[in-house]
Amino acid sequence: MFLYPSAVNQFYDGLFGYALGAVFAAFLVWVAWQQLANLGKTSSADFVHRLNKDFFNAQTRTLIDLLDADALVFLDPKDQDCGDKESWPYFRVDKTRLGQTTYLDDHVKRITRRDSYSSWEVDEMLLSHLEDIGDLERRAVISFSQVIANFRWYIEFAWTNTHIQAYLAYQKNEYPDYGDMWPAFEYIAKKCMEYAKLHSGPCRWWWLIKRNFLRIPPP
Repeated sequence: MFLYPSAVNQFYDGLFGYALGAVFAAFLVWVAWQQLANLGKTSSADFVHRLNKDFFNAQTRTLIDLLDADALVFLDPKDQDCGDKESWPYFRVDKTRLGQTTYLDDHVKRITRRDSYSSWEVDEMLLSHLEDIGDLERRAVISFSQVIANFRWYIEFAWTNTHIQAYLAYQKNEYPDYGDMWPAFEYIAKKCMEYAKLHSGPCRWWWLIKRNFLRIPPP
C-alpha cells in the first residue's frame, strides 16, 4: 500500500507522540515511586527515632548495665527457698559482682537502688523492646541496616547473656502451649549474629538477597 507524504508524516508524528507520551508516563511513574520511597524512608526513620526514645530510657539502661556486669541473676522458682509461700521467677541484683567491675561508685549506687526485678519488669523494660525491633524489621517497617546501626550490640548482647537465656528456657518449659515466647527477638538476634560472621564480598551480597529480598529467615 502506497502512503502519500502527508500520511507518512502523520504516521511518524503519531508514533513520535505515542513515544513521547510513554516517556512522560514513565517519568511520572518514576516521580511517584521516588516520592513513595522517600515517604517510606521518612516513616522508617520516624519509627527508629521512636524506638530509640523508648529503648534508651533510664530503666532499660540500668538493666543493660547490670547485664553487662553479669550482675542480673535469674532465679528459677524451684531454686528459691520460700517455705510454704508461692515463689515466682525474678532477677536478683548481685552487688558483690558489681564491686568487682570498673564502674564508678556513683554509677554503682545508681544502678543498685533496687535489689531485684520481677520477670514481668524485665519483660516490659527490655525484652518487649527487642521483640518490637525484630517484629518491625521482619515486616520491613524498618530496615536491617537501621537495626545494625542502632541496636545490633544490644540485641546480640541480651540474646547471648547466660541469665536471659536461662529465663527464656524457663518460660519455654513453664509455658509449652505458648510456643516461642519471643520469636521476633530470636529472629533478629540470630540474623544479626549471622550477619556479623560474614566477610564483605559476594557472600554478604548473597546473604542480603536471601534475608532482605527473599525474606528467608535465619536458621
